[in-house]
Amino acid sequence: GNEVNATDVSSSRVGESVPVSVALVAGPEVDSSGAAKGGVPGPGSEVQPPVVSITVVNTDPGLQAGGAGTGPAEAGAKVEAAPAEAPSVAPPVVLAEAGAAKEAQLREAVATLGRPFLGVRQDLARRAPFYASDWRDGLQPKTLSAVLLLYVACLAPTVSFGGLTSVVLNAQMGVPEFLISHGLSGMIYACISGQPMTFIAPTGLTMAFTAALYRFTELSSLPFLATYGWVGLWTSGLLTFTAVGGGAKLIKFATTFTDDVFNALLALNFLWQAVKALGLGFILSGPDKTSSFLALNLALLTCYASLNLSEARRSKFFNKPIREGISDFGPILVIAAVSLVASLPALQGLGISTLSVPAGLQLAGGRDLLLPLLSVPVWARWCAALPGLLLAVLFYLDHLISVRVVNAPRHRMTKGEAYNQDLLALGLIVGLQSMCGLPWMCGATVQSLNHIRAMASYGDAKSEKGTLADGSPCLVEGAGNGTEVGCSSLTAESARPVWERLGTATTAMVRAFKEAWAVNATSALGERNSGDCTSGPAGAPAEGVGGREVVVPPSSAEGRQGLEIVSMVETRLSGFLLHALIAGSVFLLPALEFVPMPVIYGIFLYLGTRVLKGNEFLGRVKAIFYDEAQLPPSSPIILLGRKKVAFYIGIQGFCLGLLWTLKSFKPTAILFPSVIGGLVLTRRFLLPRVFKKEELEVLDAEI
Repeated sequence: GNEVNATDVSSSRVGESVPVSVALVAGPEVDSSGAAKGGVPGPGSEVQPPVVSITVVNTDPGLQAGGAGTGPAEAGAKVEAAPAEAPSVAPPVVLAEAGAAKEAQLREAVATLGRPFLGVRQDLARRAPFYASDWRDGLQPKTLSAVLLLYVACLAPTVSFGGLTSVVLNAQMGVPEFLISHGLSGMIYACISGQPMTFIAPTGLTMAFTAALYRFTELSSLPFLATYGWVGLWTSGLLTFTAVGGGAKLIKFATTFTDDVFNALLALNFLWQAVKALGLGFILSGPDKTSSFLALNLALLTCYASLNLSEARRSKFFNKPIREGISDFGPILVIAAVSLVASLPALQGLGISTLSVPAGLQLAGGRDLLLPLLSVPVWARWCAALPGLLLAVLFYLDHLISVRVVNAPRHRMTKGEAYNQDLLALGLIVGLQSMCGLPWMCGATVQSLNHIRAMASYGDAKSEKGTLADGSPCLVEGAGNGTEVGCSSLTAESARPVWERLGTATTAMVRAFKEAWAVNATSALGERNSGDCTSGPAGAPAEGVGGREVVVPPSSAEGRQGLEIVSMVETRLSGFLLHALIAGSVFLLPALEFVPMPVIYGIFLYLGTRVLKGNEFLGRVKAIFYDEAQLPPSSPIILLGRKKVAFYIGIQGFCLGLLWTLKSFKPTAILFPSVIGGLVLTRRFLLPRVFKKEELEVLDAEI
């Protein structure tokens, strides 16, 4: 039998924590005759139960001190259990030694710093043996299907960036430059990078910096393209110098604190660019607002349809292949459909602007490929080092964060990481783009994750091998699908979990206890009869009764429901072919001429909304106003309290506000990457002074 003895909570108030002791007695395994097996004490024998100190939080108004319901706790009373003291919550499902391993990685990153070519040589030595297989492994049907699928997913944002940049830069760059730059640089990166599963592409913050540089050159009466070239050359040199000096691995100091603010700025920039363009239409259209309202409706229709079609894989309609196809091709289908609607004779005369593309294959203004770099005054060439440094900071974080996400253990990469080689490849590519006046590209997280998803093989995560902390094997159930993770010993899988055999009067409390802290009830018997345990909040190391822990292999955040990545086709071929198709899309320019600009603005609204949905910082801002009863037990608000979480997101909000303020004013717009770099320093040196280590482990995590 099993008993749970808890103190009376009748004298506590709602929300008050009361320390209690829980005695867990595990019933022995019996044979068909009811006798205990293996010499384990039978039902009549006394077994000293393990006692765990936990905290019960009174959440039932009927049990308030002095209230009408004051009295002994009744069966079914609403109580929640949590550890008596704040647990040391580690990042999701990691080894017990994760903290030491993390410090070891950081020490390794610092060890190569300042030793010329050491980090690059190590990366080349690690990846060189796999270079031939990087191409050979891609010779399979999965590569072809991935290329066709990702082509349309990558083409739509590139065309959108080109169209909007043409407006912002007064037609000094446009769609042709973006297609050529994205295609050729992606092909080069696939050949020389250390992690070819990462895609480079135009990004929102790069466009914001380019727009700020354009405004700066206008104020300084400098030629934009030539100045652009010098800034890019300085950036290329700084990135190359950082890679050669072994500085790329310092990205491991970055955490989700930086990434959340970074992505929040990206999302807000997407939304602002679209809203500003649509708003200007109303301001400049005069008394007749017909075309402005039509543009607004086309943009909203594009955004709404793209959001819904991209979620088609969750629909109940059609079969799975059709849902997957609709979801993957959704944005490009919407662009085509809305463009057809806008081309109807009844709407053509309303003055809707379309993409500005040249009649033939030529660069903006008919200029030459190489920029006239010597047309810039000598003083401006040297002064370009400052914006070059700021852009290098932006590229360092933007690109290496994307690479780090790709290298996450849940993606089952087996050929090793090569951060310095990746940064060196980007530096060389930026130099080529700058001499030719082509748009800069850097790591694109969304496109890279789509690439991983297309090249991955998925397996059932409901029965996956894991290990107990003492090394014994166990099965991990429900890993990777957002459900509770249970672990049962492979040596005795037939034993039922302890909480299934508890009485109804204590089921609610034990379930909450199970979710908050892992329990291995049978370790008190000194044998692994059951090995039942669950992971703690946020994937904490599950320390059970008797000090045993469970270690669960990482799961895929991008995995399909109930499945996770079990193997990955790591190849350079898919990226090379995809970007070759994008470069070849310049021959589609006559067709792109019919795409209305409001459709481009709608795609930006769609991109901004998608980034907002996955941002943990903005999610916590909403959660601050939620009823605690509606939050999961692992929520930081439950674990740390509303005030502590509000203080943390307040710091993030201040950093985001500072970034946005610098970016929004012409004299300071070019300086905003410096604050992005300061986010890493803030997390590393300031936050540990105002938060405890355990609190930061709950609020923050590795990327």
